[in-house]
Amino acid sequence: GSFAYTYTTYNEVTSNPGAQASSAWNGNPNVGTQNALEMYNSAYVIPHRIIGNFSYRKEYVKHLATTFSLFYEGASQGLFTYTVNGDLNNDANSVDLMYIPKDATDIIFVPSTASATSNVYSAQQQSDAFFQFVENSPSLKKNKGRYAQRNGASQPWYDRVDVKILQDLFTNIGKRRNTIQISLDILNFTNMINKDWGVLKATTVRNPLVFAGYNAAGAPTYRMTQVNKELFKVQQVHGVCSSVLGIFSNRYYLDTKESPPKIRGALFLLLQ
Repeated sequence: GSFAYTYTTYNEVTSNPGAQASSAWNGNPNVGTQNALEMYNSAYVIPHRIIGNFSYRKEYVKHLATTFSLFYEGASQGLFTYTVNGDLNNDANSVDLMYIPKDATDIIFVPSTASATSNVYSAQQQSDAFFQFVENSPSLKKNKGRYAQRNGASQPWYDRVDVKILQDLFTNIGKRRNTIQISLDILNFTNMINKDWGVLKATTVRNPLVFAGYNAAGAPTYRMTQVNKELFKVQQVHGVCSSVLGIFSNRYYLDTKESPPKIRGALFLLLQ
């Protein structure tokens, strides 16, 4: 078996988040304008990753052998950015990095209005929900009083275990061993055990504040983003998963002139 841990970090001015020059330029979150060359974490880094594998083979009754193998991967599934919903600095781009207020005196909320996507909430209700959200979000809690960094927050951790079982039936013919092998491969075995395990999760709320304009004193005001017309206090995530059960066979047969060719067959079932 083996075990490995990797830590990766590097910075970039832009991850070129677009298919054209214009979209790559205006889709790059910054504190200043899009022309500011601000260095932040790369969008393509997986900061922490753990992998391990274990395999054990046992021969018995002279003609049988079983191999049992496990593969584990645990990793944070990339990084993401907290931005403001709206054009805070009036540069015609709505990817302004969010300022994380130190406390309720450091931000001005205004009441929300009823619409197809929102309910009515007072400024105090939004403030209370927002700061509970901050306390429940590690990157926001750690950086209160500062701007959120581009790619400064981590996606949820992901654990996965794959299982492989090989069953050999063999016998010697002459000087060569002939083997029929059946392989059972179960990808994401963790999810087959428990539907809540082995789920790849991603955040859905990355702009919890909606810019509501400036007040008479020139200070920015905000409303809190609503999910299903409700205020939220923890990060919202969605998850995807799949499990694959595969049966694979190898048949090796005797050929005295050449190396043994193989006859192979496979059956895979995708479970979602």
